[in-house]
Amino acid sequence: MPPISRIEFIKTASSSAVLSAILSTGGRILHANPLGLPIGCQKWPVREMIAKDFRGTLKKLAAAGFQTIELCSPVGYVDSGFAVLSKFKGSE
Repeated sequence: MPPISRIEFIKTASSSAVLSAILSTGGRILHANPLGLPIGCQKWPVREMIAKDFRGTLKKLAAAGFQTIELCSPVGYVDSGFAVLSKFKGSE
């Protein structure tokens, strides 16, 4: 058997460990929210979409399964693409 390098050993061992973990779950059902808390999203990753269409972005996030979104005060974030949020009231 030819010698194996450390890197090849680590790659093989880690791949085997991941595969074993996946197979060991067997028939278990995995849930995205095991604690029963709503799945949320921060607004930073979608800031460009928010700047173009705030309400439409919220609808898209809801369709993707997000139930909450973390919003912060738009004051100070005007240059980051959140200026559009300053025209909305909290109730909206």
